Amino acid sequence: MTPAQTRTLWRRWRARLARLEERQAAERAAELAAGRAVLVRAAVLADDGPADLVGLLRRASGGALPLAGRLALEYVWHVVGADPGAEVRWNTAPGVHAVHVADLAAWSAARSPAEVREALRAAADRIAADL
Repeated sequence: MTPAQTRTLWRRWRARLARLEERQAAERAAELAAGRAVLVRAAVLADDGPADLVGLLRRASGGALPLAGRLALEYVWHVVGADPGAEVRWNTAPGVHAVHVADLAAWSAARSPAEVREALRAAADRIAADL
């Protein structure tokens, strides 16, 4: 292979890598926007009734916490229970996620609806900052 061919292959590889990174960034932004929408819907639902945080997130996400609901739950968990400055790992192992669900259920049981709404809004703001 000549040096010119090698340079051409490297340019193609770098261009392909750049396209992949752009696509991944767009997908991540869409996931974050969907998670933020779940949090906003959950905050609206919290105005209408009891403030069971996990139940609110489940209803706001449309069922059994699909991807956007799971992301929203992990952001809320980081806002109320973890280091607020730490990176949010929303793609956690099922056992870790189950512990976070239990933590949030216990946390919201001891809080007023206003505190739950504030946590939802703080998590939505955190997602907006990560966008």
